[in-house]
Amino acid sequence: MYFSQIKELIKEVLGERELRIPLNEKFGDLSLYLSKELPELNFDFIEKVEPVNNYLNIFIKKDILFESIISEIIKDEKREKKEKVTLEYLSPNTNKPLHLGHLRNAVIGMALANAFKELGYQTFRINIVNDRGEHICRSMLAYQKWGKKETPESMQMKGDHFVGYWYVYYSQRETPELKKEVHTMLKKWEEGDKETVALWQKMNKWVYQGFKETYQKAELSFDKVYYESDLYRLGKKIVKEGLDKGIFYRGEEGDILFDLPEEEFGLNKDGSDKKIILLRKDDTSVYLTQDLGMAVSRKRDYDFDRSIYVVGLEQSYHLKCLFFILKALGYSWADRCFHFPYGLVYLPEGKMKSREGKVVDIDDLTDKMQELAQKEISKRERVKDQDRSLKIALAALKFNLLSIQPKQEIHFDPKKSIAFEGKTGPYCQYSLVRALNILKEKELTKEINFSSLKQGKEIVLVRQLSLYPEIIQKSVDTFNPSLIANYIYEISKTFNQFYNLCPVLKAEEETIQARLALVKAFSIIMKKGLTVLNIPILEKM
Repeated sequence: MYFSQIKELIKEVLGERELRIPLNEKFGDLSLYLSKELPELNFDFIEKVEPVNNYLNIFIKKDILFESIISEIIKDEKREKKEKVTLEYLSPNTNKPLHLGHLRNAVIGMALANAFKELGYQTFRINIVNDRGEHICRSMLAYQKWGKKETPESMQMKGDHFVGYWYVYYSQRETPELKKEVHTMLKKWEEGDKETVALWQKMNKWVYQGFKETYQKAELSFDKVYYESDLYRLGKKIVKEGLDKGIFYRGEEGDILFDLPEEEFGLNKDGSDKKIILLRKDDTSVYLTQDLGMAVSRKRDYDFDRSIYVVGLEQSYHLKCLFFILKALGYSWADRCFHFPYGLVYLPEGKMKSREGKVVDIDDLTDKMQELAQKEISKRERVKDQDRSLKIALAALKFNLLSIQPKQEIHFDPKKSIAFEGKTGPYCQYSLVRALNILKEKELTKEINFSSLKQGKEIVLVRQLSLYPEIIQKSVDTFNPSLIANYIYEISKTFNQFYNLCPVLKAEEETIQARLALVKAFSIIMKKGLTVLNIPILEKM
């Protein structure tokens, strides 16, 4: 019998009341709020039932508890769901390299997508590349004016860093005249001017190659990449159809506008209705134009049941407008679009600012973290291991970014995150390595007697392992992958305490086999959790 079956049998008697696994073993293996008379639970697997205040604490016989939880973990049955979920994350601009803020976006998006997949959902991971618009034209104009015949090769820079250099170069020299030239360049691009389009293609090609290298090194991946340059025309079409239907209107200056209702968005300070531009008077598009095209394209391509936008907290108003306008246009699925917001990442000197060049890009940060990881490896053995040091660096980065609740801001400290001890990614990696090394020493038999497992840390560990399905479900329900990261750390900590107090290979054979099974269950849950978090799994630290 599996632990999930035990819970279902108890629920049949108790009705649809939530059974919880208490954090403190003193309160039983299962607990629920007792609102009625004390129910009769006549099951052989129950050791005792204790009503305490308004709670009913249920204690399962320990040998059955261990066997039911561990056998369920080892068997690992999956349930497939039909629901389709799309998740959009990263969404880089082709005018600069990817920075630490992008990395937080990506690791959150990938973790949530993996959590949905773990629960059996059909998940589709989407990256939309912002490759057009005035912000892209700024780097283009700067390169056109001052770049001469420089290339990434001539300046010995990655392509995305090279284009980002010209974006900062423009920003440091911006004038009203240059801003007009940028808009003129955008209009020429949208009209298909050959010279402008050729420049755009050349610079984007440099950026895409740079992005590709960063994605590979940081182990970031997607199921589909969309480009704004392919979507803005559809967005324009949708806007003009909305204009024809009277949903939108043309303002006095010629822009196509939409009035945001007071009950949803409030009023301006002067008491007037809030308005939003959907298309400029000269027919050039804005962010909302292509966002409309993107949303409709995504529904057409995937017929999603849920569409999740992993986008910074500062874009909440923009996405609220987008979802409302989609609904106003008659798209019934607009109510199934959700914003998953996350906070900013701060450095010791403050907020990152791309226009001022004050950013920590992923490439430089990964290199620095890899150097720190190599120093930690060198303390243990005299070897230089690029692959292992990179995997440890990625674990440090990703765990640090995931262990904090998404809406909270992060003050990133590279040295603290790389430590092999404490609440870090490398510590979790090391705990799994330790478990895998134990399993290499002795083979696990099929017939196991769990009655020898009575130690406190054994009980705490198995109860924590049983929480995994609940943690994954809650992380999906609340859009909060930090629950998984913190759970993985907690079971790592408990496992290491168990390792020190309960020798696995130095006991009676019956106890050895029972503890090996517990170690096996821990390794399975750890692999699952680290995989969901997209943290590399190592065989050696």
